Amino acid sequence: MDIEELERDFGIFSKGIERLEQLQAEFEKINTSGHEKEAEEIRNMLKNVSAIPQLEIKITNLKDSIKRKKELANKYRHVHPSKVEKQIQELK
Repeated sequence: MDIEELERDFGIFSKGIERLEQLQAEFEKINTSGHEKEAEEIRNMLKNVSAIPQLEIKITNLKDSIKRKKELANKYRHVHPSKVEKQIQELK
């Protein structure tokens, strides 16, 4: 291995570390309640430069899953009003 090859490899590794830090910052902003298993799996991968492609996919999938869960919760929030809500509506 010559010095140019080492410098190139070091540059690639440095960029990988930088990307891991970005992914970690992005991940820390996500409320992972209800998704503990996925969150733990991602946390374990955040120290591995070679796992960056899988991390990007897993973080995107986690965000999508959380978004879908929120959308469903909002969609069905008022589908079945409770007895109390029905009584209130009847009193109005």
